Amino acid sequence: MLVRVKRTVLEQAAEWRCGKDAVLDAIRSGELRAAKIAGRWLIEPADAEVYEQARTNRPPPRPRRRPRRRVL
Repeated sequence: MLVRVKRTVLEQAAEWRCGKDAVLDAIRSGELRAAKIAGRWLIEPADAEVYEQARTNRPPPRPRRRPRRRVL
């Protein structure tokens, strides 16, 4: 049986090394997807990864080209 582990706001803030207010601001702005269940915001790890990739300053990796063949 596959069990999905969702993170709370405090757990996500600890992973990102920020305050819980920063995580709540991202949720309220609609940039970070979360579900409010029993009065607690729960975040899927995949949604947190999508949020991080959208906010990173690195471009996506370019595909590698094959080296040219030398003609003798």
